[in-house]
Amino acid sequence: ARGADVQDALRDGSRGTIGARQRLRAWLVAGEVAAAMLTLVGAALLGRSYLSLQHVDPGFDTRQVLTARVSRMGADAQASQLRFADDVISRLRQLPGVTAAAATAFLPLDGALGIGSSFLLADRPAPGPGDRPVADYRPVTPGYFATLRIPLTAGRDFTAADVAERPGVAVVNEAFVRAHSPEVSPLGRRLDDSLGSSQEIIGVVGDVRHATLEDAARPTIYLPFAQRPVGSLTFVIRTAGD
Repeated sequence: ARGADVQDALRDGSRGTIGARQRLRAWLVAGEVAAAMLTLVGAALLGRSYLSLQHVDPGFDTRQVLTARVSRMGADAQASQLRFADDVISRLRQLPGVTAAAATAFLPLDGALGIGSSFLLADRPAPGPGDRPVADYRPVTPGYFATLRIPLTAGRDFTAADVAERPGVAVVNEAFVRAHSPEVSPLGRRLDDSLGSSQEIIGVVGDVRHATLEDAARPTIYLPFAQRPVGSLTFVIRTAGD
């Protein structure tokens, strides 16, 4: 009788083990299906986001544009940066097939927002402590807007005459106008920045997505590279063909 009891117990234990394995296998399958569904949903959302970003206007045209970032090191780099930039741009413009060339300190969507600085509009009362507006300052060379086909909507572009010995000038984007000069034209207004410089607004350009395609354009102030040379440069070149 005891032998029969042991055999029955073994059979019951075997059935219990098989049942536990089957339940575990079912749980594993259910988990795999759930993980697969999450992956599919995530892929669908990612694909939808990608497709929506394809229709976002970044504010510039990258077709037939080449870029090259240059960082110069050494004690003489800062002092000779402007001469270096002018020389390289001049030679780039002479290359066969190149229709436009310029340079910028911060390329759009490269992860850098520019030189952040607070500023004052000289014709407005000074705000209280901590209330000064902030904008992204971006040094560029003449022809930068035309090279990337950033539209000039008012005023003028920088020229070779906008050098350090001349009065400071600036070009602002439309986001700046909406935020700080919606009622009156910004042209001719003066900016005093926290870096100790002053500029007259001479032009307005279209908005550019500098940070990400998802984020709205931020108020941006462009300065002539000749009046604010910095340590790094990205050359932008537009070509006639592929």
